[in-house]
Amino acid sequence: MSGHILSRFVLPIFVVFVAPVCAAAEQATSASRQVGDFQNYLKGKFGGYLAPFNANGLQSGVDFENHLTVKDATFPDNSTITWRWPDSPCASICGFFQIFYGDYAGGPKDLIAPKRVNEIATLRVAHDLSFSGTKNGYDIIYDIFLTDVPHGDRLFEIEIFLHTPPYSEKFVADASPTGSFADDGVTWNVAVGGGPDILFVPEHGTDISIASIDIKKMLGYLLSKKIIAGTEWYSGHALGVEPRNGSGSLVFHSLKVTYE
Repeated sequence: MSGHILSRFVLPIFVVFVAPVCAAAEQATSASRQVGDFQNYLKGKFGGYLAPFNANGLQSGVDFENHLTVKDATFPDNSTITWRWPDSPCASICGFFQIFYGDYAGGPKDLIAPKRVNEIATLRVAHDLSFSGTKNGYDIIYDIFLTDVPHGDRLFEIEIFLHTPPYSEKFVADASPTGSFADDGVTWNVAVGGGPDILFVPEHGTDISIASIDIKKMLGYLLSKKIIAGTEWYSGHALGVEPRNGSGSLVFHSLKVTYE
């Protein structure tokens, strides 16, 4: 008889209390927030940052808008960057809107331990992205600064192109080619421009929306060509979009870095 009493009184309690807890957990997982221009959003070894550094008198919220939408529970996965700029192109690019790992270009300095290039055992990135926007209006790159000391002055900038519009192709064509690097089914044309700026561009301008890229091997290629010495310091990098004009979106379905 006690079993019957238990079922009558416990089951209603289960329905009343457990269901709201599940709903709250689901809401927490899907909760998102927006990050504004020049604001760091940090979680673990990753961060998000919108840098419209070439606004040149244009007014935010009127002439242009940028948004980084993140989910606290899954960041950097399931993040979205959107942008809207005038149709007339900015000088060079309008800015760089990014998710970064470690210290990128003067960001937080305690997210990862810097290493000299020749001390890095593993540096591999993997991403699943969706992107669209104004034709010839944006590029998407991994961007890395190699420095003289940890978090120090730039010696080299390395750009790995995932979306290469015609104006970026011209930028690469004006640089000095060093050859090609092939790995994981992708052939990258490599060139060095002023700065010095080292450019890895996929052959035929192919979009690289889903990939695993061994940056350690890319650095090895640069060592083999004596472009870098191996004593330079790596402190982190960023993946993001450089709009030139118009509008678009970049969705980070997943983003992973393996660094040892």
